[in-house]
Formats: sequence, structure tokens, C-alpha cells
Amino acid sequence: MRLRETLAVGGIASICAAAPAQAVITNFSVDVETSIDMGLDWLEIQGFFGNPGMHCAGQGFGDGIGLVALALLEKRANANLNALTVGYSGSTVQNQARIDLLMPYVIARASPVMGMYAYRDGADLMALSIYNQTGGPDAVGSLAAINATVDRVAVNQDAQG
Repeated sequence: MRLRETLAVGGIASICAAAPAQAVITNFSVDVETSIDMGLDWLEIQGFFGNPGMHCAGQGFGDGIGLVALALLEKRANANLNALTVGYSGSTVQNQARIDLLMPYVIARASPVMGMYAYRDGADLMALSIYNQTGGPDAVGSLAAINATVDRVAVNQDAQG
């Protein structure tokens, strides 16, 4: 019995004394970070961030604006798989400027006259939530947009969900 207790205590001690988590950078995580940056740069070259509203109507980017904002807000600080997402307050100045151009459009289209569209509304809600929680400057507008979009989605749910 004494041996079993000693082994149990030793096992617990070795687990507790394990080294803290190290940075995990893999080829995959580097590829993901690079791909996100390349996609955002491509949108920049297309003039998307110069006037997202114009591009929304003219080139079909409109329903994807929430996803673009989400990509910016959920970027990790680096390619480390354990790195935290940067949100609004941790974004680079360039990415904050990009977010500042996108979010007024997302906030404005939370209007009930837009009608419910699950893919757009879902992406918008994710972007609005992270923007609101991570220091986005229009906290009042984003919270109102969250409430309006949730109300619009809830009206379209039935007994099956």
C-alpha cells in the first residue's frame, strides 16, 4: 500500500511540475497566418478597404464584409497556435483602420429593413461581438446592431430551431 501511495504522489508531482506550455509554431500555423495576410492584402489591392460600401453593391463583397472584419478581429498575434487573438485593441494601426472602415457598414445594415440572411447575419454577429468586446470605438452602435440582428434572426426561427 505504501508503494502505491508513493507512486501516486510521485505521478501527481511530476504532472504538476511539468514545464509550462511552449510556443507552438508549425508549418500549418505559418501557412494560415500567411494566407490570411495575403487575402487581406488582396482585398486592399482591389480597393475594398477604400470604400467597402461601393464594392459591396458593385462587386458582390457585401455579404462577406462581416467575415472580413472577423478575419481582422480574430487574427492571432503571431503564428503561434497558442497566441491569443488580437481583437480591435491589439490590432495593428493598419488593421484598425481597415476595421474602422468595415464596421460602420456592418452596424448600419443591422436595420430591420435588410431582411434576414443567415450567413451574412451570422458573420456580422461574430464580428460585432468581438469588435464590441475588444475595444471597438463604436461600442454603443455595435451593441445596438447586435441586438437588432439577434432580433431579426430570432423572428425567423420556428419550432425546429
